[in-house]
Amino acid sequence: MEMGRPVQYLWDKLGSWQPPYALVGVFHLNQISPRNRFFDSHAGMVAQAMVSQDKRFPGVAPEARLYATAMGPLAENLQPQQCLAGQFVSRQDGGNLRAVNLSYGESLERDTRGNPQLDGNALLTLCLDWLTQQQNLLFVVAGNQGTGGIAIPTDNYNGITVAYTVQSPDRQGRYDRMAFTNLSREPEGMGKRIVAREINQGGRRGVSLVAPGSDFYLYDINGRVEWVSGSSFAAPLVTGTVALLQEFGDLQLLTNPNGSRWNLDARRPMVMKAVLLNSAVKIRNAGLGTDYNLYSSKNRDWLATEAYRDPTLPLDLEMGAGQLNARRALEQFQSGAYGPGENYLPAIAWDYGEIQPGQTISYALSQPLKGGEFASVTLVWERPVQLLDSNGNQQYDLGESFQDKPLSNLDLLMVSQDDNGSVVCASQSKVDNVEHFLCPITTTGNYTIQVKHQGGGAMARPEKYALSWWTVTN
Repeated sequence: MEMGRPVQYLWDKLGSWQPPYALVGVFHLNQISPRNRFFDSHAGMVAQAMVSQDKRFPGVAPEARLYATAMGPLAENLQPQQCLAGQFVSRQDGGNLRAVNLSYGESLERDTRGNPQLDGNALLTLCLDWLTQQQNLLFVVAGNQGTGGIAIPTDNYNGITVAYTVQSPDRQGRYDRMAFTNLSREPEGMGKRIVAREINQGGRRGVSLVAPGSDFYLYDINGRVEWVSGSSFAAPLVTGTVALLQEFGDLQLLTNPNGSRWNLDARRPMVMKAVLLNSAVKIRNAGLGTDYNLYSSKNRDWLATEAYRDPTLPLDLEMGAGQLNARRALEQFQSGAYGPGENYLPAIAWDYGEIQPGQTISYALSQPLKGGEFASVTLVWERPVQLLDSNGNQQYDLGESFQDKPLSNLDLLMVSQDDNGSVVCASQSKVDNVEHFLCPITTTGNYTIQVKHQGGGAMARPEKYALSWWTVTN
């Protein structure tokens, strides 16, 4: 979803240049796009980052099927029309889409609510969270704003909001520094009031994940190579990685149709979110297989962040859960699903389960964890959103609205089996639907991951969740 759309070869007449990608469909809002209208270079470059088949500048997932829809003039098409477009594109390919990329957004100044804030209640934000549940797909949202920038829908709950990194000062090709232009920097200086307004309300962190997003070479609409930067080009790296993981998962479902490790849960957006966040790179660590540190715009690494020290803050303000790493994400995902009642739980795995109010579910890891190493664990669940469906057709129509429901409060713990269940690490946010920690394992021993349902909201209910863990055994 973009303000414009990529050029479609043979559909649009634009000189002799042939774009280095093949699109399955191009749309304008909720209909097929007319020829020679609504395309622009930005949308084409975002498409290239995902599916380019160019040998010089290949995309992340060149075999993925890509549909593109243009919003057109934003002066005419506000959040209701954009929600229609999101609903339309998410139903393409027989409802088999797995992820939608948004490298654009809406400013708070254009929101029609009185005194609009990033509280998760803008119509477009509610719409994306609702579509996640209805269509079983993951929305990936670009997260840089600037002064009065594209704040909505970066306050979504069920998707992944992406900030971007720049290359290390030594110019050795490592993307290990947060860009100064990202959202969710600490409010300070002359722009403090504006920056504070563009940070999520209630203490929620706005960034889920970061990815490289600077010094990219991509083709413009006329086939010229341009040098570009921004989270607009970091988000499609995440979306493309979802496509790669889903390609792998579909292969497992095809070749192991009765395998206990692979079922349709592998397609769930919360599983993708848990896998991507948990496999993200934070620090250089041989046990975890990571070879660099990620630094904030103020040159702080993860171990110096509030998120590392404070159990109520699962994500960092700038770095989220860390930087995308497709190789590690595949290693995390390919282990398959392991449930809490199984005889063997490996060091690296994931699960999709359900928990009742007041219940504690324990995952007793089968092998001792190695002292002096770290354990990365991530828990995610969905914010429920209800469509106020005035005509009862079970789809969003102009004039309708949404209502969010109370968010369940789940906690994530790492406890020692050797020390009477003492809590070693915890993530206990009361305002978000993500729990995450990088836990230092000081003593070699046996450990258990626990998921606790603490209630939450006016009415506690059973909750589906995705859990992902990466540990280092002895």
